[in-house]
Amino acid sequence: MEQKISSYGDGCIIVQSVGDGISVNLNQPHLALQPRHHRRGAPTKPLDVLNAFAHELPLQGRRAELASLHSWLADSRPIAVRAVIGAAGAGKSRLGLEICARAEAAGWQAGFITHAELDRFAAQQNLSVWGWRKPTLAVIDYAAAKAGILQRWLAELAEQGTPAHPLRLLLLERHAQADLGWWGDLARAGGPAASPGLARMLAEPTPMTLSGLSVGAERAALASAVIQAAAPLVGRQDQAGALEQAFARQGDDQREALPLDIAMIALLSVQDGRAPPCTDRADIAFALADHERHRLSVLAHDRHLDERILHHITALVCMSGPLDWDSLCTALTAEATAEPWPAAGPYERPLLDLLSGPQAEHVHPLQPDLIGEAFALNVLATMAPARRRQALSRWHAANPAAVQEALIRTAQDFAGHPKGAEVIEWLRAIIASLEDGLALAVFMDQMPEQTVDLRELAAEVTQKLCQQLRRDVRQNPAAVGPQADLAASLNNLANRLSALGQREAALAAAEEA
Repeated sequence: MEQKISSYGDGCIIVQSVGDGISVNLNQPHLALQPRHHRRGAPTKPLDVLNAFAHELPLQGRRAELASLHSWLADSRPIAVRAVIGAAGAGKSRLGLEICARAEAAGWQAGFITHAELDRFAAQQNLSVWGWRKPTLAVIDYAAAKAGILQRWLAELAEQGTPAHPLRLLLLERHAQADLGWWGDLARAGGPAASPGLARMLAEPTPMTLSGLSVGAERAALASAVIQAAAPLVGRQDQAGALEQAFARQGDDQREALPLDIAMIALLSVQDGRAPPCTDRADIAFALADHERHRLSVLAHDRHLDERILHHITALVCMSGPLDWDSLCTALTAEATAEPWPAAGPYERPLLDLLSGPQAEHVHPLQPDLIGEAFALNVLATMAPARRRQALSRWHAANPAAVQEALIRTAQDFAGHPKGAEVIEWLRAIIASLEDGLALAVFMDQMPEQTVDLRELAAEVTQKLCQQLRRDVRQNPAAVGPQADLAASLNNLANRLSALGQREAALAAAEEA
């Protein structure tokens, strides 16, 4: 019998075996990149137009940033790491997709590393011997959430010899500081012995910051692209020209605007058939989330589904991150047991159809994040307070890191809005429920350093972690590890309290450290 095996790509391992008692041990770790710049196409629903991973809008501006990244790729260093930071909607992911496409055109392999893939990769041994067979660019979004894995990986890479091909790691995040938090910790990974190698990798200690678009023609071109893509989806082709002209008339306006804000306003103009009455980003996001909620209600009616269940599970996914088939079934069972629904019914396949993403057999949050967060807030607002607390507690228990990250991101995105203040109270309730030191440390690592609205909350979780570590030190005073952890946490607490203006308390924490 003839057998054939075909393989595509680099680093493929094929094993054929015949007989009994065969053992195969593959020690070399492997890492899968997602070429997400390949997967974009024509939008099928209005929100696709705003999703950089689903639909390609022309990149406006960013010439200086792209030139800097091209120089970074061409740098003589064998391994180099760089961070790009910016507010939600600044275009970090869009820039990452663009540089991936350009690197690939120049002969590199390029793509994004998902958090799940990074977790799987980190579970392997000897990460430094991962072999890349051509110049490689890997992009990691929301990098702060995986800072621990990155520290270990970079420390190992710093110890290896010169690789045959260059490796570039581009880390995308909303915040980073050279001497504090996740980005500062990367330079200290592995201790003093690893610092020379890491210093070479991190030759750009200041992350690249993406600001808004200030050139009127660039803003008008972006709005026009959104209008042209969205108008056919909602049957407003006849109004597209007038809406484009309305944005073009703003060409002399030199105010800076984030690309996502421009795109959201343009999309809402198309969906409403007129210029939006306001330009507040939170109000625009809630309005677009309402349009998406209405769209899902129509689909639920057409498929004889309960729209409440569809809205509820969509909100859950927006707060919990992508769910595979098994996780979706588990979540549906848990929610159907806890919620006052007549019956959950066979919702797995319809949900997969309606919320499918780039990974097969997965449901994905609504994109962009800002609109998914607004959707979840709208759904949670319909619940009685006790029921809302119970739902958030269930979601957090099932996927604590993802829910914490989503709530922290939501609090940042809706800072100054009444619903943003509510999210901070939900986070306080989660902090109160955490008693394990590791869980508190994970939560603390997710807290941004520069967001004023979360400074008090960050100090609270750091203080609680210090209390837990003090107990650990008292229980085992001879152990060095807990003392080192306590000293580092006290130092962080001193920084947090100083940022709040609590100088005496900050000094006391620093002296204890």
